Amino acid sequence: MASTIELAKKGSVKDMTALYHGVKAEVYGLCRLLLDNEKTASSAVAPIFQNLWDSLLTGEIASQEAFEKKATAKTIAYCVTKTKKKNPKAFQPPKDGGDGLALGKKLCLEGQPWELVLGNLTDLARFLFVLHGVCGYDAKRLAALLEWKPEAVQKILDGEEQTVASICDAVSTHKKIPFAMTAEELHQQLKAQTQQDALPETAQRAVLGRIDSLCFSIRKKSKRNKILAGVIAGIVVVACAVAFCETVKAAGYIPMFYASPSKAYTLDMGYLSDYPFWLAHDTRDQAPSSYRYTFDMWQYSSSWRVPGIDGDVDVNICLTPNWSVWQ
Repeated sequence: MASTIELAKKGSVKDMTALYHGVKAEVYGLCRLLLDNEKTASSAVAPIFQNLWDSLLTGEIASQEAFEKKATAKTIAYCVTKTKKKNPKAFQPPKDGGDGLALGKKLCLEGQPWELVLGNLTDLARFLFVLHGVCGYDAKRLAALLEWKPEAVQKILDGEEQTVASICDAVSTHKKIPFAMTAEELHQQLKAQTQQDALPETAQRAVLGRIDSLCFSIRKKSKRNKILAGVIAGIVVVACAVAFCETVKAAGYIPMFYASPSKAYTLDMGYLSDYPFWLAHDTRDQAPSSYRYTFDMWQYSSSWRVPGIDGDVDVNICLTPNWSVWQ
């Protein structure tokens, strides 16, 4: 049985939609966490899935597990690019060797507990803490992503607990209410965000609409390729038939070519007009053939009975007045 991946590659809307539903919560959840903006995260989903479909159709993805991993990688790559475009210095190492805390001109004081923490982190710290806590990226992998040294990344990760505590203290002071959270509690809340089916309807319609149009194009192209393959096959058959007939003719015999109506309709008969055509078309009660063009010999049955012969016999009618020249 063909896999979901294989069927999606062939243009199955059902299977491509199933792949989408399998990872959409994580894709959108990661976008929300990394971009720290619901509107920007929502608009990111469609291009991320377009990149995924491109990878799927070019053969980069061979299994559902590979699709899920690619979805995470594509989401992170998109968010990194988007963040760099907005802030070219976002992922530069802190000059002072800082811990990534972003308590500046305006303190973020609105939202759920995890939003209060993320909202008060620099882009750099937000990416490092989210990818470490949610995706399980270690310092080495994060360093490769940011083109840093692993030691520099590890230093920021080691300071995560203190960073979270500092943000909680600042929020508590400004809101005048107790607020505390550990790094582990933050990770748990962030992971929960990648498991919720909270993708806005407009973003979902955009992806599903693209799936419909993409699958239609795939099926249309597949049909066109099959037609083209049939045309090429027909050309090859005609070329072989002509070569055979010419060989027979060169040996001093009169060649004929033999075909059923369904086969003849796929051939360019103009190239075979120099040779008599023997049509094979069994009809009920020897009714006239429905073949639309001319033929010289007609096999009207392949199950005739002839005295003295056991089994079925082919019977034919010669329709050419000067048939004697064939003798």
